[in-house]
Amino acid sequence: MVNPRWRIVQDRWAAYRPRVALYWPRLRPEAVRQLTGDRPSLVRLVKEAYALTFAEAEAQVDTWLFGIERELAAASAPRSPSAPEAGGEQVTGGEETGPEPGTGTKPKE
Repeated sequence: MVNPRWRIVQDRWAAYRPRVALYWPRLRPEAVRQLTGDRPSLVRLVKEAYALTFAEAEAQVDTWLFGIERELAAASAPRSPSAPEAGGEQVTGGEETGPEPGTGTKPKE
């Protein structure tokens, strides 16, 4: 049975294959092309290319997967319509904005 966390990668392997090559530049391009998305094959390839133990190669693949999961979570997270835009505060009509910076008085309307 495939780990549910890995299923996302396996189901979209064609899209993730180039990212594998970027993340592990020592992997031979023809070896990466032959991968079919199964985790054990990727772990074995990373282990051989980087002269790692099996546990070290698994840890690297898990770290890569964690990065993929973070990207997916960020992409699917709903954006708050009340969140301020970068570089400024969002102020809507009728709200008090507080004192003018450095003066202690409210801005004139």
